[in-house]
Amino acid sequence: MLPLALQLLVLGAAPAPHDLGLTRLALSNATLSSAFDKGHLYPARSAIDNELKTNCQSNGSQRSAWLSVAVRPGTPVGQVAVYNRALPTGAYLFPFGVFIGSAPGRPDMPCGSLVTKEGQAAFRAPGKDAPIVLDCSGAPSAGFITLYLPEAERDRLLTISELLAYKPDARVAKPHSRRLSSQQTPLAMPPSPAPPIASMIPITATSATLRS
Repeated sequence: MLPLALQLLVLGAAPAPHDLGLTRLALSNATLSSAFDKGHLYPARSAIDNELKTNCQSNGSQRSAWLSVAVRPGTPVGQVAVYNRALPTGAYLFPFGVFIGSAPGRPDMPCGSLVTKEGQAAFRAPGKDAPIVLDCSGAPSAGFITLYLPEAERDRLLTISELLAYKPDARVAKPHSRRLSSQQTPLAMPPSPAPPIASMIPITATSATLRS
C-alpha cells in the first residue's frame, strides 16, 4: 500500500510541497531569463525556498522566458513538480515545458510533453495548491532543470510559487499504464509529444542570474 501522500500525488491532489512522500533532490542557484523589479520583489530564489507564499517572476517583456535551477550533474531526475500561482495570474504559465539541460535556459531534453493548458500534465487534478507534475523518467541531470515558456506572438510572463524535483520512484504509476477504478477521475495526458528541440525557437533573451 502506497503512503497517503504518494497516493495523492499519483491521483494529482498533491499536498503541500513538504509532504509528497518522495525523495527530494537538492536544488540551488535559481536563475530567471529576466528579473522583475531587478529581482527585489519576486526573486528567482523564491522558486526553491520551500514556501508557497513567495513567488518568482520575470519582467514580462520577452517572447519566451525560462527559470533554471542547478542540480548535481549525473543525478537521476524523476518527477518535477511545478506549483503555479493562483488564477488569473496562473494562466500566464501555459504553454510550458520542463527540460534537463547543461546550462541555464538550455532546453536539451524534454521531460514529457509541453503542457498547453490548465489541467493537462503527467499528473494533475483540481485542488488547492496542487502542483503540475512532469516525469523526467530517471534521466541523468546535465547540471540544470529548466522550466521553459516557448516563444509566442505576445510577451510571456513566467511566475510560479515553487519548483521541486525528486529522485525516480517506481511506486509512482504512469497514467497510461495505470488502470483507474470507476470511482477515480482519469488523469489528462497531453495528446502529442513535445516538438523536437531543433524545431523550437532559440532563446535570445539576456539572462539575469539571481543567487539564492
